[in-house]
Amino acid sequence: MKSVQYSDHVAFTLNSDEHIVYLGLKILKETYHANLIPILEIIKNGQTRLLFSTEGMTSFTDAADKLSITYRGMLLRGLAQSLKKINDQPFWKKEYLDIRGQYIFIDMANGTPGFILAPVDSPATEDKDGWVIKFEKLIKLLSRIESAESSPDFEDLNSKLERLSKAIETKETDIQQEAEIFISYLIDKWASDDSVPECLSRIIDTDTSAQRVELRYNGPYGSFGIYIGKDEFIIGKGLECDGVISINSAISRKHARITIKREGCFVEDLGSTNHTWLNGQLLIMGSPARLKEDDMIRFANMDFQVHIEKYNVFEKNDS
Repeated sequence: MKSVQYSDHVAFTLNSDEHIVYLGLKILKETYHANLIPILEIIKNGQTRLLFSTEGMTSFTDAADKLSITYRGMLLRGLAQSLKKINDQPFWKKEYLDIRGQYIFIDMANGTPGFILAPVDSPATEDKDGWVIKFEKLIKLLSRIESAESSPDFEDLNSKLERLSKAIETKETDIQQEAEIFISYLIDKWASDDSVPECLSRIIDTDTSAQRVELRYNGPYGSFGIYIGKDEFIIGKGLECDGVISINSAISRKHARITIKREGCFVEDLGSTNHTWLNGQLLIMGSPARLKEDDMIRFANMDFQVHIEKYNVFEKNDS
């Protein structure tokens, strides 16, 4: 694919020997996937183009020298979670993930990663060993330890990487097999929310900021706001919910959950009948999605705009 990087998006144009895996594209377009940049397909002058919005994000190539060990850890976690999603989807494969430095992105304001997954079969994606070689180089860049830094997690990661590096260098063992072993380790260690690597827990432990979150509605059912007044906030039509929406029968009894953590604010569908969307992408139960200012959440047929205000937990109350 021919790629062009603009200030706010990346565009890929397909060559004649490349074709889109449309079932893979459908999954990517219609459902929300944390860490994966949403995709848009357009056809112009008979050519198919894939667009990925990168507004507000910086490429890894441009930011690499400025990234702290914590931010590099967040990129590693995003990579591990993306690879786990790829393993879980029958129409995706790891070679669809673009791991070139200029096409990996990060929001420097909060460390949120953005990876490009382009479900396109091509000579490049058929070069499985070539992808692994790029992957190994990326891991080395992300897991480097500067002289003033210390990280048992990165040291363990680099130790596990040695087998893959040796396989690439000597070709004495199967590269793909060694890659699968390392990727399994990466997913087990870094992808789970239950296991926070030490380098990521630092930002959670030392961050003294918190967030005030409000969801604002303006539509056929009137104008009102829902203030998220606790760390786990259930929205639904049931009277036991924290945010009760009783005026619309399309809302489920327990429709969705908003969670506020030090590392961000998240929304998760709770198996609702009429679903929850974030910026037009369907949310899957069990997969929380990070929220940012001005995002649009749809509960059934009601659209809410997200407003987030950060403040210091030690600030004095003037009232």
